[in-house]
Amino acid sequence: LTYGRLRIGQEWFSVNGYSWMDHEFGTSTLGDNQVGWDWFSMQFDNHTELMLFQIRNEEGSMSEFSSGTFVDTKGKISNLSIENFEIQVIDSWINPNGFTYPSGWIVKVADLEIDLTITPVIENQEMNLFFQYWEGAVFIEGIVNGEDISGFGYVELTGYDQSMQGVF
Repeated sequence: LTYGRLRIGQEWFSVNGYSWMDHEFGTSTLGDNQVGWDWFSMQFDNHTELMLFQIRNEEGSMSEFSSGTFVDTKGKISNLSIENFEIQVIDSWINPNGFTYPSGWIVKVADLEIDLTITPVIENQEMNLFFQYWEGAVFIEGIVNGEDISGFGYVELTGYDQSMQGVF
């Protein structure tokens, strides 16, 4: 739980809620044929968690290094390889420059009976820094181990507005 004070103009507001801290402990360049990544971090109301990432190759395939982890209610971690999960784009958002980002997904992990629908809290969560990418909050609904769940998560999408080759 996060709490604090927020100032807008000259007015102060007390705030509280859940928050996410993203800290990258290291960045390396992508391989020669890789253009970006899609990273998902999800927390469900049944106290389980799922993290997935896929590295996109130039020709549209996913890198063999794409992977993920599932954490059950007891803290047991299951490692997932690219063969264990499927991420299907079901919607898109076009930024002001005319580039298209995925903006809704179906995520399935058959072995863990996971079937999720992921929707951005708001579509325009694009970061426009020295490179452009999309990162932001998402709503989650679906099934985990046969149980209806909901939750919140965080998605980072790179390489849609520009290739990530040579950025770092």
